[in-house]
Amino acid sequence: MDISSAMTIILFLLQTSIGAPANAFILMAYAQIAYTEKDLRPIDIILCHLVFVNILRLLTRGMPQIMYYFRLYNILDDAGCKLVNYTHRTSRGVSICLTSFLSVYQASALSPSSPRWLYLKSRAQKYYIHYILIFWLFNMLLYVSTITNVFALKNGTSPTFQFNNGVCYATYVDSRFYLCYILIFNGHDVFFVGLMLSSSVYILYVLKRHREQVKYIHSTRQNSKETAERRAAKNVIQLVFLYAFFYGADICFMIYTSPFSTIPSHINEIRLVISSCFAFLSPFLIVSFNRKIESYMLIFNGHDVFFVGLMLSSSVYILYVLKRHREQVKYIHSTRQNSKETAERRAAKNVIQLVSLYAFFYGVDICFMVYTSRFSTIPSHINEIRLVISSLFAFLSPFLIVSFNRKIESKFRCCLKSRDK
Repeated sequence: MDISSAMTIILFLLQTSIGAPANAFILMAYAQIAYTEKDLRPIDIILCHLVFVNILRLLTRGMPQIMYYFRLYNILDDAGCKLVNYTHRTSRGVSICLTSFLSVYQASALSPSSPRWLYLKSRAQKYYIHYILIFWLFNMLLYVSTITNVFALKNGTSPTFQFNNGVCYATYVDSRFYLCYILIFNGHDVFFVGLMLSSSVYILYVLKRHREQVKYIHSTRQNSKETAERRAAKNVIQLVFLYAFFYGADICFMIYTSPFSTIPSHINEIRLVISSCFAFLSPFLIVSFNRKIESYMLIFNGHDVFFVGLMLSSSVYILYVLKRHREQVKYIHSTRQNSKETAERRAAKNVIQLVSLYAFFYGVDICFMVYTSRFSTIPSHINEIRLVISSLFAFLSPFLIVSFNRKIESKFRCCLKSRDK
């Protein structure tokens, strides 16, 4: 495997194994806040839908690519490919709409108290759930037409003049409808991206004007609600600019590849990675500016989540390399092998066992942590069980290390024999 392919599969594994759980944790945190405090603002509801859409985008974009690199070509049939592609396109469209609505909502919250703005503000605050539902229904209906031109790859082959991710492919629409196709789908994206950027520029203008107004005011007393709204507005702008950056990069690749009848695989892979970067990075940005979510995420310890995701991604990659090697030597009758490569594969299997042991006890510990998070005082017997489980890896791992390290095992045997004598 060349270095570019190895880097690509590692990136997809990282995006899926870290990004999807990070979004899921935020969704769980909001559910916990809604259950305990019953204090979810409209902006929090919008962010809940956004992180749910991020999970769908990462799974429907990352999993087919991981399947392709693991050579699992025939798992998805035509119906499966249509469902995966339709879910991804719909979630992408909803993501654009929600990010745009987030910026518009925040702009209306900062707007002056004129009759026109008050009307818009009241409607945004009263009917925001209706708008979110409309976004879902609109995109679900809009992308129904994409189902007809998506198919599963048969024996690794596909027709020309198409876009494929190695597992599924999409044929281009008939040339008679191509212009209409471009105008509808790209027009949808351009409208909502333009709306979110316009709202963000207006938010920046309001914040700049406010800073000039209070520049020479020495009083430190400020309306806490207004201060919170301005802080939320700055955070929304960061989220919008993050989306606009990756959307712009995706559009640049789309324009660059438009003259090609078949898109080169390395360019296609780069574009697929970039298209998932917002869904991967946005949860960390959301956590950084939401104190309630940040305090809840501290329970899970983001440091641990990152490195556990990294070890699991590396382990999956190791399994893939071992599986591919086994397929390569399956029909080779010679028993002569490079001793260094054999030792490396044996070491890789041992590392997988060690990682699996750690991941198992870490997962059990997290389950107990989630279960006890709703208690103000943790019951003593549950706390004791969790303390025992948290130490089991440190207790069992030495025996596993001894079992697969012959030098250490021989040293132990020598010590035992000398003791017997």
